[in-house]
Amino acid sequence: MSHTLTKFVVGKGSGSSIRELGKLKNLQGTLSISKLQNVVPPKDALNAGLKDKKHLEKLALEWDATTPRSESERIVLESLRPHTSLKSLTIKGYGGGIFPDWPFGGLKVLRFEKMSGWEEWLSSSSAENEGGGFPDLKELCIKDCPKLTGGLPIHIPSLAKLEIDSCPKLVASLLRSQLGAMSEDAEIVLEELPTGRRKLEVNE
Repeated sequence: MSHTLTKFVVGKGSGSSIRELGKLKNLQGTLSISKLQNVVPPKDALNAGLKDKKHLEKLALEWDATTPRSESERIVLESLRPHTSLKSLTIKGYGGGIFPDWPFGGLKVLRFEKMSGWEEWLSSSSAENEGGGFPDLKELCIKDCPKLTGGLPIHIPSLAKLEIDSCPKLVASLLRSQLGAMSEDAEIVLEELPTGRRKLEVNE
């Protein structure tokens, strides 16, 4: 039997446990999981079994960005790695400094928002050279990630739209490197730069 669950809020103490998601073996469609800072112990997130839910198409994982940051957030995120068939992924409020190296062959939309501690997006060049990375990604949005620097994954050949907002370090590094190598048909939107809003459409 298939199951549909749009929103799941992780409770404190005796509230809703993330383990309950593990009972929904055939969860499908769209799922938003919020209040992930309440997952205790952090390894409990493994019991959600997201990696086995191949019928999920859209997933949003959200932490309360106003709560104190902790190392447990990284463990929770890594434990919530979804199935590779996912089409859309949103990560919001995650406070860890590193985002794991998750290759998704079928992902179309990827969004990161309000990740104040994120500094590096791990990207395995060897995995990408072997066909990993994000070969079908159409839209990438990164907002309010002030510490993020470096580059984007190398293997994103299908990217049609890149939107970056309030990520000054990332914008500075990309302007020196990867933006010029993107597809000529790609739309690049850079907001809140020192010179104000900037929208660059290549090959209009």
